[in-house]
Amino acid sequence: METELQPMSYFSPLWPVKQIFKAVITEVDSNLNVYFRVIPESGYMIDPFSRVTQAIEASSITAVPFRKKIEVGDPCTAKSETTGDWQRAEIEKIDFRNMKQYFVVRFIDSGVTETLTAESLSPQVIAPKIPKLALCGNVYRFSPDGEQKKSLLTVFKECLLEQEVEIRWQNFLSQVIPMQVTIMLEDYMIFKPIQTTVENGSEALANATHIENVVNQSHSRPNGNQVTANVISTNNNTAQSTNPVAFSYSSNNGEASLTNENFSNSGSIGSDEVDKRSEYQGARPKQRPFKRQSVKKWETKLKELGIDTSKKGACEATSPRINENVNMQITNQELQKMQLNAKALEIMTAINKSPFQKQYPNISAGVFYPIIVSEYVDENYCFVQMMPIEYATNEEEVDINLRHTVFLSLIDQMRREANSFNTVFKPQPGSPVCAQFDDDEWYRAVVLNNSENGQKSKVVYVDYGNVAEVRNNQLRELPYSYINPLPAHAFLVKLNNIRPFNNESWKSKHSELLRNTLADIQTPLIAVFSTAGFPLEADIFDESELCLRSPRNHPLKKLIECGEFEFVDQPFVL
Repeated sequence: METELQPMSYFSPLWPVKQIFKAVITEVDSNLNVYFRVIPESGYMIDPFSRVTQAIEASSITAVPFRKKIEVGDPCTAKSETTGDWQRAEIEKIDFRNMKQYFVVRFIDSGVTETLTAESLSPQVIAPKIPKLALCGNVYRFSPDGEQKKSLLTVFKECLLEQEVEIRWQNFLSQVIPMQVTIMLEDYMIFKPIQTTVENGSEALANATHIENVVNQSHSRPNGNQVTANVISTNNNTAQSTNPVAFSYSSNNGEASLTNENFSNSGSIGSDEVDKRSEYQGARPKQRPFKRQSVKKWETKLKELGIDTSKKGACEATSPRINENVNMQITNQELQKMQLNAKALEIMTAINKSPFQKQYPNISAGVFYPIIVSEYVDENYCFVQMMPIEYATNEEEVDINLRHTVFLSLIDQMRREANSFNTVFKPQPGSPVCAQFDDDEWYRAVVLNNSENGQKSKVVYVDYGNVAEVRNNQLRELPYSYINPLPAHAFLVKLNNIRPFNNESWKSKHSELLRNTLADIQTPLIAVFSTAGFPLEADIFDESELCLRSPRNHPLKKLIECGEFEFVDQPFVL
């Protein structure tokens, strides 16, 4: 963890990808600007607010002196006087009062500002890869004057703060600042316009409002759970309006009024293409079936490998519940019926014969996970490795991180002992072996076949998926202790959203193009899995540099542009 300020700032907040989205209102300032945090929809990404919270809890934050002069715009962590907890913040203003220096900080994940002393600041920068989570919007077409603002501020805070709402981004297509937004509250919020008298004596229908009836206010500070949001409704002394009504105003001197609008989701997002971008957002992730496995078994293995499970870190957790992942017991006859590509079938038949456990990581469909394409096989088949997840927040993620930690430790220990393993005299197809690679390092492998002269064997390195021919004197017997603890680290995946143009048959040129494109990828990848059977099917995306596990663009789009391939379904990110 950094102990002093870096010459950088936190990344700017990310734009919502939909015109209508759910959010939690976190602050309303004196100008009635509304700050809010977007709630990720199920299946799209892990709630970044939970990640930030966990990162702060895992850090030992203390108020230590800054090693440089504090300046406006500096990132920091500040202790809120209101809540008493540490939060990510930026210095917004510096004041001197009564011979003492005060700092106005804005908490970047809520938009709240507080005036603090240096004793409440820390130069530590927490989760710098996660952008600011608080967005600021002006309520569309609503311009109260100064006195009206004072009247409305209390009402807005009472009605909006910490509420999960639905927001319509009115200038969505232009994406300019400030955001012009319409806030739609739940229908138990009943608002009523009232007559107020301003200081100059003139009466106006001010858009000050009071709550006539508020029920079922059991909402706490947002934790990622979502509720169904409707709209603000209004009534007067005679009849209740049948059309949704929302507060709205503009930063320009527009007309102050309540506006009636139809906020139906249908047709509100300008085009089918925009809706397509959120294809994976609408469905709640489906948990793959699993059996419970005691934590003790994992902790025992970790201790054997010299890993201290009592230390809390990115790849370790205190007393996590670990899943015993799906065991893919498939007979060779079943493999033959799956219409796998010939090369993929040869590899999987050999691995299936071996004693290696055939287990997938415990993952959910429709959720983005960091991955590496460790080896391309043929056609649209490849081997994939799951990568560690920063700020693991649930059982699945802890399991993925523990698997990766155990894998690295297991291989390191195996290499230290490999020279003492017995030589393999007659390698048989399906036999697990310890095999050297071109880099002279030892890896876990399975024998595919033997050469005619019996001097060489073709093997597949099960933790990566690549195939190579090695001399038999480069093979060693693999002790069972290096087979049983952990399944093969790489698993077969079918890239299900790309195919040759016009759905023609796969040819060698297609495989060569896809192989080269995958080999050229230098950016981190994320995958979204869509099936729970064998083999897993997935689509891959470049990971956003600004937001963990968020798609930036499609790494295979240049294959589409060259005219040799097409997407099966239009990706929601290109």
